[in-house]
Amino acid sequence: MPSSRCCPTSAVTTSRFGSRRRPGLTDEAPRPRRSRADLSRLSGPHRRLVIALTDARLRAGLTGAQLGTVHGWGQGKISKIESGRTRPSVEDVKAWLTTTSPDLDEAGRAELLELADQVSGSAMRFTDIDHDGIAAQQQARAALEAEATSIKIYQPKVIPGLAQTPEYTRNLLLKLGRDPAQIHAAVAARAERQRVLYDSRVTIEMVIQESVLRRRFGSPAVNIAQLAFLRGIAQLPNIYLGIVTDKTNETLLPETSFVLKAGADYADVQVELLTRELTVSEADEIAAYEKSFARQKDAAVDGVEADAVIQRAVDYLGTIAA
Repeated sequence: MPSSRCCPTSAVTTSRFGSRRRPGLTDEAPRPRRSRADLSRLSGPHRRLVIALTDARLRAGLTGAQLGTVHGWGQGKISKIESGRTRPSVEDVKAWLTTTSPDLDEAGRAELLELADQVSGSAMRFTDIDHDGIAAQQQARAALEAEATSIKIYQPKVIPGLAQTPEYTRNLLLKLGRDPAQIHAAVAARAERQRVLYDSRVTIEMVIQESVLRRRFGSPAVNIAQLAFLRGIAQLPNIYLGIVTDKTNETLLPETSFVLKAGADYADVQVELLTRELTVSEADEIAAYEKSFARQKDAAVDGVEADAVIQRAVDYLGTIAA
């Protein structure tokens, strides 16, 4: 990175993604630093985009806080983008380059916007997501959930992860064929994630299908205990639980599970595919998932009616021999 010792502050820095140093950063101001994040787990396009954006900020002589202030972003957004934890949208990248790289040629700008388009709707293999172990993946999710103000979950297959008991999680991971040696740590990490359930600053809405309540992982006793826990958290003031009944579900188009998170400076959707997890960060696609969630929520029963549906599942499980 050029410094004031080798060139005047008004000099133009030339490079593939070069830019003019931005005014307002003096020698006495905080010096911008390169992120130390490990980017090895990111896909090739995502890694190239993160490196290019970080380099552009550093060449412009801006700290993350200064760049965030220009666009009304929290500093956390910059660090999440540069560490790869959050995928920037195309609009984010356009704004970033306008501030850090006003002299960037059209070819360079088009290249980065193409990368952003790929990354904002990229799908990672679950084997790559779990690169550092299932527990580390759970901890990474917890970090993003802790920064969210709204979490919306649609789950037609299993009890949502945030609402699972340890025994339910353990049996589910075994059923999925996950490494038994990692399961104990993964169960503990998922239980730690549940602290967000009791954070009144975070609104959590969960919509599930009635069949989820009867789907068994472990003994009937394990699943009855799971339903008791689900009933309990549904009483929390920041939690909404909706259940799409079997009869109502007959009239709805099938949809895959997804989690929609939003915070002060980010929003994205994680969609579960068979072998990959798709992350969406473009505003129009997020809006489509918002509409999908709203349709499922409108079709669901809640409150006393949802509790009656859960009791029906408990009664059914009680008829099954252990």
